[in-house]
Amino acid sequence: MNDRPLGLPEGTVRAICALMFAATACYLALAQRVTPEVFIPLVMAIVGYYFGRRQVTERTAATESAQDPQQQSAPRTGA
Repeated sequence: MNDRPLGLPEGTVRAICALMFAATACYLALAQRVTPEVFIPLVMAIVGYYFGRRQVTERTAATESAQDPQQQSAPRTGA
């Protein structure tokens, strides 16, 4: 069985959550319920979380593939 949330590709749920939070922050700013002093750090935190988590996920995947001997290419022979 698929071990990914909702059977979606990796990172999709994280992206949807980040977009929902960003859209909510934009709505609050347009409705003048939040000041720019709060809005800008809030949106930057959301964007920073999304891209920071994405970087960690990619780096972890690269490290795991480097440690897996089956995925490494065959040794080259010198000529």
